[in-house]
Amino acid sequence: MKLQKPFNRAVFSRILLSIFGIFLIGFGGALIRYSGFGTDPYSGMNLGVSQTVGIMYGTWQFIFNGIILVWMFFVDRTKIGFGTLISMSCIGYLSDFSLFVLTALLGEGALYLRIFSLLAAILAVCFGIVIYIDAKLGIAPYDALSLIISEKLKKPQWFKWCRLGTDLVCVITAFIFHGPLGIGTVIMALFTGPLMTLIRKARLFQQN
Repeated sequence: MKLQKPFNRAVFSRILLSIFGIFLIGFGGALIRYSGFGTDPYSGMNLGVSQTVGIMYGTWQFIFNGIILVWMFFVDRTKIGFGTLISMSCIGYLSDFSLFVLTALLGEGALYLRIFSLLAAILAVCFGIVIYIDAKLGIAPYDALSLIISEKLKKPQWFKWCRLGTDLVCVITAFIFHGPLGIGTVIMALFTGPLMTLIRKARLFQQN
């Protein structure tokens, strides 16, 4: 009689890391929205478009992620997995819910609290993206864009510049659709790629 395979702790730990990373991204998105200093470039674009067309932010983000997912399927489907589906389904709604909780608990918030929220948001989003990318269980469509582009150019070291480029496109689109832009949006656009590169070089969360 064939014995059942033992529980794979390595896979389970990767699943937990992927979920934790996705939670950090959603919560970080809520923190920067709570700060009132704008939002991350991708959320700013999606918030602007969703308000213009009159549908819920999480729903629009899910639709737009689906469009990028189709592109991923034909260009590099190896980036599609558990993390892809969970992130594109949950991050927008998690951000909405977290913002509701933060507002209910903290109210409008003093200036020092808003500044702290901005800084915490930047760290949470960058660490969250790195954690779930290095879990290697799939990448969210938008995060996969810059990674796939840099790999297709055979210049993986250009990832931070590709990320900067996609973020700037989001900022311009958010401006056109009157999305919530601010100093936080600029900081996220300029420093997300480089900060992610530094975190990944530290190899804090990479799985073997």
